[in-house]
Amino acid sequence: MKNLLLAALVLTSVFSFSQTCVVDTTNQQYGITPGPDQIPCVERGVPYNQAIQILAPTNIQGATLDSFKVNNVSGIPAGLAYSCVPVNCTFKGGENACVLFYGTTTVAAGRYDLGFSGTAYVKVSGFATTYPVDENTAAQAGFDLRVDVIEPGAQCRPATGIANTELNASIKVYPNPAVDVVNVTIGVGSALEGTIEIMDGLGRTVVSRAIFLNTAENFTFSTADYAKGMYAVVIKSSNKYVVKKFNVQ
Repeated sequence: MKNLLLAALVLTSVFSFSQTCVVDTTNQQYGITPGPDQIPCVERGVPYNQAIQILAPTNIQGATLDSFKVNNVSGIPAGLAYSCVPVNCTFKGGENACVLFYGTTTVAAGRYDLGFSGTAYVKVSGFATTYPVDENTAAQAGFDLRVDVIEPGAQCRPATGIANTELNASIKVYPNPAVDVVNVTIGVGSALEGTIEIMDGLGRTVVSRAIFLNTAENFTFSTADYAKGMYAVVIKSSNKYVVKKFNVQ
């Protein structure tokens, strides 16, 4: 009996430590990928295993970010857990990392907002220092995530159709990070009427333009007066919604 218990404990330990993600070293999207509206839904009672790619910005609130250590992730549905690569959940500015969410939950179906908090290791005027990062500041730096829990077999989110997927693939935001300007190229091959917005890390609209497209078009926005940090390009129409994040240095 003791041997059986020992074997079970060993197998449990091996399984627990095997819960890890693989870092995508080609990822160039600052913040979290996939974003809040692209992460696969969690089905109640069904094992979940989803990797989130991380690329921490190199600046946060005007300071040079050396690294951001995540001490807590709030709002995770009961039954789910997370692990990081690196294992201490310390993400260096400008370097790729990942987080794995895994487990099985039976909480009520609905949307769950996740909040990241921890410690930033920064340099201000050449001097190294640390300061606590609350959930709002982390969200401004691109650590913004929510998960949808659904009933088994239910539709994850309202269908947006293949057109939204094609629109997402056609949008290019560059340079990233931006300094003086950021370009947004929309390579849509069909009519598109809506708005293009730039939002800061707190969700405030910095600039908004109406768009009426029949062919590909490029938009240039001045970022010379923007504070350093994470921003998002949001393109909306009556049935499409695409978000692309970029960093301003």
